[in-house]
Amino acid sequence: MSAAAFNKFLSNLAVSNRQDISTSYEGITTRLNADFWNSSSDTLHSLQVGSFGRRSAIHGISDLDMVFEMPPGDLARYEGRSGNGPSQMLADVRASLQKRYTRTTIRGDGPVVVVDFENYVVEVLPAFLQNDRSYIYGSTRNGGSWERTNPRIEMEAFNTYDTAWNGNARALAKMMRAWKNNMGAPMGGYLIDTLVVQFFLTHVTQQNASAADYPNLLVTLFAWLSGLDNDGTWPAPGSGDPVKAKGQFTGRARKALRRCQQANEATDLVEKTKKWRSVFGRSFPVMSRMILQETVLPDLTSPGEEFIEDKFPVDIRYRAKLDYEVMQNNVMQWRFMQLARRDRRLPFGYRLRFFLRECNVPEPYNVRWKVKNRGHAARGKERGGLEVDGGNREKYENTNFEGDHYVEIYLIKNGVCVARDRAEVPIVVA
Repeated sequence: MSAAAFNKFLSNLAVSNRQDISTSYEGITTRLNADFWNSSSDTLHSLQVGSFGRRSAIHGISDLDMVFEMPPGDLARYEGRSGNGPSQMLADVRASLQKRYTRTTIRGDGPVVVVDFENYVVEVLPAFLQNDRSYIYGSTRNGGSWERTNPRIEMEAFNTYDTAWNGNARALAKMMRAWKNNMGAPMGGYLIDTLVVQFFLTHVTQQNASAADYPNLLVTLFAWLSGLDNDGTWPAPGSGDPVKAKGQFTGRARKALRRCQQANEATDLVEKTKKWRSVFGRSFPVMSRMILQETVLPDLTSPGEEFIEDKFPVDIRYRAKLDYEVMQNNVMQWRFMQLARRDRRLPFGYRLRFFLRECNVPEPYNVRWKVKNRGHAARGKERGGLEVDGGNREKYENTNFEGDHYVEIYLIKNGVCVARDRAEVPIVVA
């Protein structure tokens, strides 16, 4: 049963718009080849990189990366220009792409030209291929400079590891992406793929695990992640370039560890499903004795419930921490963190104010809320719709129903959910 569930899970994570993405890559390549190489090819001088290039991406991917190889002689030409040579190179690439995508927003951002398509962006890195198969690219910041990167070597190394490890490198990288997007762990794909390789290099007995072994493998993985340094640095596969963590993910790993352990211990298949979904989201299939269903069972959702994944691409890159105050007669009585430390339940009939205690998402961004009432007392009033924030980035609720309820916050930037958090609201009738 576990093997079938995890195989279906990985199938559900597959990128659904792969052909559309490939068409965008080909269109960009064709336009740039025409202007810089006098060629009509839609494949030459172009390299798909990032998680899509490493084939570790999952559905909903919103940031795509490519390297476009500039003619070798152009490097000396841009280096010899007065002013910011990298900035001038990006301006030329942007002007070329605007000929094809006349109604699309195209902008420079540091070393890349960003093409804003409807459901994703493609970041184009113009660069010069070197004899050692690395690339020299231009950074426009601080007056301009020329840097080096090694995506081709890193992708080949990741592919070699994945082949040697029975496909487990990509499988685990995809499951980690589902976890970080569902539980709000701020991690980039480059870091995830690097950590997956480090995990298997230090857990040799796990390298050839089968899908049936994944429940126990995930417990081992999240235990390992929980013990890492949030400010740590790890060597990228192949190049050894330093990959630094940019957010606190170990706390979310500890929560995932507990839920994976609970999923393994559960004997009821519906309860197992709920625990695995609390880690990975709705891409994890419903576990049934007869069939692994693609649709949700009635007791796993409620009428009118909405999910952020159905409204926006989700790519958690930033930290958000939701907190709330418990108020009586407009006077604060407790904070959520105080209640959690004391393992207390809220009395009936109090007023709650939810707010962001921590957030590092750059302005501007929008906020959505979700309130889910659970338990027998809330039957028929479960809610679960996605609500637009009123502008103050806070939300008021009342403790009206006994049970374990929750409130979630989602931060939307440039049409992508980039941060999220959940606050549990345990209520008991006094």
